Amino acid sequence: MQSKGQDLPQLSDTEWLCDLAFLVDLTAFLSHLDVKLQGNGKLISTLFDSVKTFQQKLQLLQGQLREGNLTHFLTYKVLTGEPDVLHHLCSDKNHNLMEKLQEEFHHRFSDFRDHEKSFNLFQDPFTCAPEEEPAEVQFELINLQESSEARAAYPDKNLIKFDKGLSPSTYPALPQHDIRMASLFGSTHCTFVRKPSPPWPSTNPS
Repeated sequence: MQSKGQDLPQLSDTEWLCDLAFLVDLTAFLSHLDVKLQGNGKLISTLFDSVKTFQQKLQLLQGQLREGNLTHFLTYKVLTGEPDVLHHLCSDKNHNLMEKLQEEFHHRFSDFRDHEKSFNLFQDPFTCAPEEEPAEVQFELINLQESSEARAAYPDKNLIKFDKGLSPSTYPALPQHDIRMASLFGSTHCTFVRKPSPPWPSTNPS
């Protein structure tokens, strides 16, 4: 850029470069999650698992941020030769951004957490406690969990295929529950993730 006569003082501003690197890394994490939520045939339980996994990763990143640990901040690592890089990484500004991102995820998916038991029943009925599930499926769960034939048919965890093999007279309610769960976002690219805006003013090099 300098060869073209354009002055870019930001490229020699360590704080500006650190802000940019942090946002690039954070956006990369979000983009990875966004890709995992794309595609046809994704079940609601799988989508929610991806969201919960990402929230756990955010907690790990927050802890590493406090320690100045650059293990997963790959873009930031490039700047380690610059002065005060770790000071900028551990700044209150970055901590606040991570906390706001956590709060945003918690708020956006609070309704999903309210239905987490229904997702778990859908995803793996063999590990659910019958007494904790709705009355209409309790006996069916006991029948299912004590059936060696059903357990043998379940290892591949193809829920739709598995439900088709259940006897309607023995299991009238469980397949209906699974149908309701499978219809949620089943063929949609779920754009759950909204990229965060940086908490600092944008800089226009021009």
